[in-house]
Amino acid sequence: MKVVLVEPEYPENLGMVARLCKNFGAELVLVNPRVEIDDTVRQRAMHAQDVLDSVKIVNSLDEVDSPYLVGTTAKLASDYNVNRAYEFPWELERVENMALVFGRESTGLTNEELALCDTVVYIPTRPEYRTLNIANAVAILLYELYRREDERTVADRKVREQIYTFWDGLLDRLGYPRDKRRIQLLLFKRVLERARLTAREAYGIAGVLKKLQELF
Repeated sequence: MKVVLVEPEYPENLGMVARLCKNFGAELVLVNPRVEIDDTVRQRAMHAQDVLDSVKIVNSLDEVDSPYLVGTTAKLASDYNVNRAYEFPWELERVENMALVFGRESTGLTNEELALCDTVVYIPTRPEYRTLNIANAVAILLYELYRREDERTVADRKVREQIYTFWDGLLDRLGYPRDKRRIQLLLFKRVLERARLTAREAYGIAGVLKKLQELF
């Protein structure tokens, strides 16, 4: 399992997240970090120095090597913002080599970044103040997944992306304009990815959609 921090801003939080990765056996990945791994980070990490020493740094979210990206949000979705359609932590399943993606402390993940994720999770809090400290959010999700006994293996991302390519082609042939196609495609993706498709299921769906496309 991976914990991915997108543009982390505060050294104290980075250190505490590294410590949590040590607690639950997760790898730490930083996307374009705004802080360096300095003495403050290492002090907060305590006995998780090895996590910091082996941290992977990438330039963008699409460089994260994982078959299943779980985005996080404190902003609830409207009917018109399908990027933030979410599930709750207790509804998540543990997926082999999955990545939990957390946004900037100040602004969270953008809609574009959430669109790259396979599903989105929301940790419910009081409506008056929905935003958790990032280390607390990491702790909650890691614990929820750590206590799952079973770990699923999902279909290869290339196969799943083929499904969405066929679906988009069908929408195009049905006359959906580009903007509506984008929304319908993301809705379909959000629903399908919650099923955590196996390889057999993904190939089956892809095959049916391909035949439908050929009929048109």
